[in-house]
Amino acid sequence: MLKYYILLHIFLFTSNVSRAQNVISSVHNASGTSSTAENGISLTYSVGELASIEHFIGNNQYSLSTGFLQMHVPLVTSISTFNFIDKNRVSLLPNPTIQFLQLQVNFNQIGILNFKILDATSSQKYVSPSISVSGIYNTKLDLGAYPAGVYYIKLHFQANKGNQQQGIYKIIKL
Repeated sequence: MLKYYILLHIFLFTSNVSRAQNVISSVHNASGTSSTAENGISLTYSVGELASIEHFIGNNQYSLSTGFLQMHVPLVTSISTFNFIDKNRVSLLPNPTIQFLQLQVNFNQIGILNFKILDATSSQKYVSPSISVSGIYNTKLDLGAYPAGVYYIKLHFQANKGNQQQGIYKIIKL
């Protein structure tokens, strides 16, 4: 028994530290393109990404990647830089409506409010002037001239000291 105990200690204290293989991963677009317009605006898109752990290139310039195709990549846009208006700060009544719609917003800071009425194709039907708001703001909107359908009100609030906020709200016109 002592022999096994001594051999175990010798093995544990004198063995070399082994290292795992070094794998360098990379991400490649599976399909896509990039384009630049004359005004300097560029657009780049990809359809899926290939997360590769090994990439081989043959003499004929064909390439082979091992890994997996990632079809649904989280979308990252700049829209997250906006703060959305809390739904409890906005009231649109009655909804659905036949003609008149009461818009009420409540901000606890001073700022500028703009809003637009858009139809279902995002065509602007009405654009408000810039309105200085502090606290509760009410206005009555007349939708009587608009045909029945789905409309949206896009609100934009820029606080004098703070971030801008926006929200889009659905209205049904009967």
